[in-house]
Amino acid sequence: MDAKIERLPVKLKVSYQTQEDLDLVLCILGERVKSCKVSKNQQGKYKKAYVWLK
Repeated sequence: MDAKIERLPVKLKVSYQTQEDLDLVLCILGERVKSCKVSKNQQGKYKKAYVWLK
């Protein structure tokens, strides 16, 4: 069961105001980040990005 849990994909939705905020989140997550996609819709107070973890 533990091996199966370790292989589950994790997708995070990150809301941020500046590129520096997103860079800080990615730095904190470090090598666990598999990929990051910035949402096309960047209107409003907060921007959105999706982060997939290994």
